[in-house]
Amino acid sequence: MDVLPLYVALWIGAAAAFASGWWTCVAGPLLSAATAFLVVVADDFTELLVLRFLNGVAAQMWLMGGAFSMGMGIW
Repeated sequence: MDVLPLYVALWIGAAAAFASGWWTCVAGPLLSAATAFLVVVADDFTELLVLRFLNGVAAQMWLMGGAFSMGMGIW
């Protein structure tokens, strides 16, 4: 089993946990796209669950980034 995609996704998720502001507007969609592509090559069900969880984190990052932008009066 190749666990490299899982480790990459976990590091991206850890970096996303510290994101705020404009970073979330950029990192959210990028993380979502990365996890969507990694879901295709998931080897087992556990890896699939982790990737789907990270995709949910990415969706919330994007949502919070949009709220940040609207709160700052940028959008």
